[in-house]
Amino acid sequence: MLEWHDFWGNIILVDQPTMLYYRSKGIDPPASELERVVGRTRLGSVTLRLIDSLAEAVAENVRERRELEVTRQYLT
Repeated sequence: MLEWHDFWGNIILVDQPTMLYYRSKGIDPPASELERVVGRTRLGSVTLRLIDSLAEAVAENVRERRELEVTRQYLT
C-alpha cells in the first residue's frame, strides 16, 4: 500500500495499480468513500473538480501571502 497525502493533508492508503490508474488519468485518488461514491456520476465528478480548483486557488493566495511575509521579514 502506498500513502498519499491529499490536498487537505489527509493520509489515503492506495494500492499501486489503483494509484497508477489515477495518475494516468491526471486526477488524485478520492479522499473518502463518500467522495468516491459522489465521483461516480458526471455531475458529482464536476462538482468535486470545481471544489478542488477553488481550494487550490485559495491555497495559492495563502501561499503567496506567506511568501510575501517571509520576504518582508528578510528584507527588514
